[in-house]
Order: sequence, then structure tokens, then C-alpha cells
Amino acid sequence: MTHLWKETRLWRVGATLALGLHIVGDVVLHDGVEPALSLQPPHVVSVLLSVSLGLALTWWVLRQFEPVVSKRSGRRHPPNLAPVAVFFAGVSVIGLATALFGLIEILEGKNHPLGWVASALYALVFIVSSTTAARLYRKRTPILNVRGTVAEKTFKPRKALVCFLSLIGPRPDEAQVPAGETLNAEIDSLRAAKMREPNNRNLQWPAEPLLAAIAANLPCIERLIVVPSCDPKGAPGRGTINQMQTLLTTLKRFDELNKVTVMVLVKDYHEGIPFTLLRADPQDYQPGRPVTLRAIDFEDVEDLTAGMEEVLRVVREEWGWADSELSIDITGGQKVTTVAAAVASFNRDIRAQYMQTLDPWKMLSYDIELAENPPVG
Repeated sequence: MTHLWKETRLWRVGATLALGLHIVGDVVLHDGVEPALSLQPPHVVSVLLSVSLGLALTWWVLRQFEPVVSKRSGRRHPPNLAPVAVFFAGVSVIGLATALFGLIEILEGKNHPLGWVASALYALVFIVSSTTAARLYRKRTPILNVRGTVAEKTFKPRKALVCFLSLIGPRPDEAQVPAGETLNAEIDSLRAAKMREPNNRNLQWPAEPLLAAIAANLPCIERLIVVPSCDPKGAPGRGTINQMQTLLTTLKRFDELNKVTVMVLVKDYHEGIPFTLLRADPQDYQPGRPVTLRAIDFEDVEDLTAGMEEVLRVVREEWGWADSELSIDITGGQKVTTVAAAVASFNRDIRAQYMQTLDPWKMLSYDIELAENPPVG
């Protein structure tokens, strides 16, 4: 929502200026400069009340330009600027009426010597407030007519990482692709083989981008949340839930991942609860035994979205972590999983990350949020 804060810069300056002039005009018109500076209790109280009210109104107005954050979902929504427009319309009316009243007193000779100053200040209040109110009214449609934007951000490791598990299969023969003793050494070995013979699929391992996504979040990562897929219709055994044993065995090889807890998102584990986030247990994925846990259909966007909402609920409510501690990796999975990841991170402090699968192997981080449509015409 930083774009909205920038877009409303002029309005915020106008709001502050209008209310500041209102404070000064109120002090001059009702108290005069000399009495206000005399430090006599009645005048001091009057000045303090005027200033306090003006500052409170200024604070309220500036807060209206900030995005609204839902307490339940953590999503950020565009602010409703209609109350601000109405407020400034009212301030402009007050400013005009007070300026005219001061002018009448000047013409009748009933005002104090600085009455013309107050009248001029309130005339400025009317001009600035009415202009601001008109601008807000004219811009109300573009503010509500929003579109999604994706902004690339500097990648920063996070404590929790969500990964959609793709088919990874067995690791290439170690005689051709030596195993690395550390996670980064393993990744370097796999990449070197890919660069050496880019067309030889026998030397490539689809697990490499996933391992790289995990390595990029070291040493911050504490929890890896794996979202596997169920068996597609007519293709038994092709669901990536059947790859969990290979994944867990691979991760166990690396000492730097010993403190990382692997969680898995499953479906219908408890009666009446659609999705559950479980600690991955190798006993559930023994070779030669069918996997009884149910996984999500990677082509069902509703299930994927609901599952991601359950993940976010657990992260926020059970683990007590902020959205800013979570990244969702969109390198693996399918196109529909990428859509679900975008929906989950939309207008939140969650980052969607993508690991480039070719040199320079850069980790990209994206912030997905609402943005104002450009003016038409």
C-alpha cells in the first residue's frame, strides 16, 4: 500500500496546512496574539484546547489515508476516503463563514486589531479545504477501482517457508553427480552437472530448486511447510504425497537442517476439519506401504486457497508469528498453486519467492498488493 501513501501526499499536506491555519486563525480570532502570549490561565487554557483539538483532528485525518488492516485475516484494504471528503467540505464551510463574519466585523469596526489576519487565515482555510475536498471527490472512483500489482522486493530470509511439492524422483547417480556434505555443496554439485550437460536429464534433479529455496532462507528458517498433491484421476501413485519419504530422507542428510521442523498440509485428517497442518512423520511414508494421508488436488483452486488460509491461521494464531515471518515459494507446483499463493499473500506482509532455475540462480521476492488504476482520459 506504499503507492497509496505516495499518491495522497498532496492531500495530506493540504490537510495539515488547512488544519494548521485553522488553529492559528482560531487563536488570533478569539484570543488575539498578545492575550494568548500573556500566559494568563484563561487564555492559556483556550489556546491549549484549540491546539489540542486541531492536532487531534490532524492525526485523525492522516490516519484515514492509511490502509485498513483486517484483524481477522491480516489483509490490507484501501482506505475509505469518503469521510475525509465530507470532513473537509465541512471545514471549508466553517472557514468561509468565519472569514465572512470577520470581514463584516472589520467593516463595522467591531473587531480587534488583528481581525483581518484571522479573516485572511480562514479564507485560506476555505480555499485549501474546499480544494482538498474537491480533489478527494474527483479521485474517489480511481481509489476504489483498483488492480493487482506485483512489485519485486529485496529478498530476505524468513522463519517459515511454504513449498508446493513437485515430483522429484530419485537423486542422480552419485558417480556422475557427487553428493555434497552440506546443503549448499549439494546444490552446487547439482547445478554444476546441469551446466555441464544441460540436455542430459539423467543428471538433473527436480528437487534442486526446492533445496535452493530452503537454503536461501538459512539460517532464519525454523519451519518448512510442505504442500504435497494427491494422486491425479486415473494416475495412481503420481501424487507428490508419495514423494515425502524421498524429501524427508534428503533433508535429514544435512546437519544445518536439523533444527528445521518439517510440517505437511493434509486434508480430512480430523473429522469435520477440512485441512490440518501436521508435523511430518517418516513413519507415514514408508517404502512399499501406501500413504494413507490425503493431500490436496493441485488443480482445485478452492481447496488450495482454503488450505493456505489454514496455514496462515496456524502461523498467526498457534505459532504467534507475524505475516512478515512467512514466505511462499512458487518455484514448484503447478500454475494453479501459483494462483493460490498469490491469493494467500495478496495485501499481506507475506512474500512470494521464486528461485531461478538457471544461472544466475537468483532468488526473487514479490510483494502482491492492490494498486490504484491510472486515470482514464
